[in-house]
Amino acid sequence: NEGEVQEGLPDWTEEDKEHLSQELSDVLLYLVCLSEKCRIDLPAAVLKKIALNADKYARAKVWGSNKKYSE
Repeated sequence: NEGEVQEGLPDWTEEDKEHLSQELSDVLLYLVCLSEKCRIDLPAAVLKKIALNADKYARAKVWGSNKKYSE
């Protein structure tokens, strides 16, 4: 599907994958620095968000029906 990334990036060159790796590392480092500056416990915030998403997007809410997760 358009806009989706295939697992393992099979159509990408190793050079492109390395470039993406460097860019993602930059983003992560910036995020860690920002969270420290804002005094946000990033690991705790991530765990909290995972729990919220698990509840919000629970498959059991819509399994076997044509409803969206939010209905």
